Amino acid sequence: MAEWSIAPVLKTGNGQPFVSSNLTASANAVHNMTHIQMDLPDAVAQDARAAGLLTSQALERLLTHALARQRAADALLSIADEVAAAGVAPMSMQEITAEVKAARQELKMVQAG
Repeated sequence: MAEWSIAPVLKTGNGQPFVSSNLTASANAVHNMTHIQMDLPDAVAQDARAAGLLTSQALERLLTHALARQRAADALLSIADEVAAAGVAPMSMQEITAEVKAARQELKMVQAG
């Protein structure tokens, strides 16, 4: 396993994952920052590093997008009971495709002005 932190430095070891506040006076003035350390298999860590995914910016972007997807999924699932209680019939794949095409067409018209 490779132990890594947000800093792009890989260390070989078998450390315990942790999350801790890393707040300095200057960081408090601008941003609250959290230091994250975790264990990854060496191959994953090396591939991620080679792909530029072990930088603070890349990890922030990945986590931000993952959180947005999770919130969207949670919002969708939160109305599932309401839809079922309202007796709304499930859409067929053909109906879904037609709705997507209509939404895309509407978006094109809006973008065209």
